[in-house]
Amino acid sequence: MARVQLVGVGKHFGQTAAVTALTLDVAEGEFLTILGGSGCGKSTTLHLIAGLESPSSGHILFDHDDVTALSPRERNVAVVFQSYALYPHKTVAENLAFPLRMSRIAAADVRARVREMARLLRIEELLERKPRQLSGGQQQRVALGRALIRRPRVFLLDEPLSNMDARLRVALRQELKALHQTVRTTLVYVTHDQEEAMVLSDRIAVMHAGNILQCAPPRDIYARPASRAVAELLGNPPINILDAEVNKTSVMLPGGQAVPVPATHAAWLTRLPQRFQLGVRPEHLSLTAASGCARARVRHVEHLGKETHVLLEAESYALTVRTDADHVVQPGETAWWGWDWSHLLCFDSQSGARLLT
Repeated sequence: MARVQLVGVGKHFGQTAAVTALTLDVAEGEFLTILGGSGCGKSTTLHLIAGLESPSSGHILFDHDDVTALSPRERNVAVVFQSYALYPHKTVAENLAFPLRMSRIAAADVRARVREMARLLRIEELLERKPRQLSGGQQQRVALGRALIRRPRVFLLDEPLSNMDARLRVALRQELKALHQTVRTTLVYVTHDQEEAMVLSDRIAVMHAGNILQCAPPRDIYARPASRAVAELLGNPPINILDAEVNKTSVMLPGGQAVPVPATHAAWLTRLPQRFQLGVRPEHLSLTAASGCARARVRHVEHLGKETHVLLEAESYALTVRTDADHVVQPGETAWWGWDWSHLLCFDSQSGARLLT
């Protein structure tokens, strides 16, 4: 295991900045996920840690030792990509053993470590099969095992589950979490899937345009996002964002609807600028009797079995409500809606930074 530090790391491809003055500290044995959309620089960051790319600026440290100029082999890192990249002509056992044999490990030790890894990944019965005889999930287990069997200081995974169907992804991410808890190798995981990040990580580093916007435990990222950009990246359905204004004892919504502020939040109102952006997640909204915050028309209803998503539309805004599966509402109806005041998020209209931190 190793502590990994990126200090002012930048990476340019020609005139394009993929990573900009990035600073990140991954604790020894931590499971850290870099989360972001396509083109945000998350895979480039992983390649920089691995030594597959050289930084244009800054330094990369493992346990306070500068490894910026070292090769991947010298850093003792292991990388698993989207593609399994198994040797098709070798058996599972031979695929697992290959990195050990390349390191000239004694044959007896190779056999023992292959058996140990196969037992850990529950693939003992697959050792004599070729990759073409395996399912996608089994091939990914072998790829993980081949990377881990070298006992690397740092384990790097670049969207390893993205090519799998939803059911298999759920099963494998549970196994991956259990595997990490067993081996406790420092692990950096890259994904665009917010659910994977929330389930797997000790901490999430939210990345956008080559920068880390926030790095914190999953629950903190979700409940206390540093900015609107972070809030919008996590949550399904996405967070509702409304332009709002402070008006004496009310919050004014687009179109002039006034929502009275309860006495319990009167002090909260005085600390806000006159104009701000109000964020409320769909699960913190509710459909109420004719005494809710405001009234809107039901535009669309999505029945998902365990829950129902209701899209409401008013003259100047739209928002999504997540409600119980048995809540009956029809498109075209008029509905009153309300929110949980204790879960509202407020953002600066210009910078997007969260207010009232």
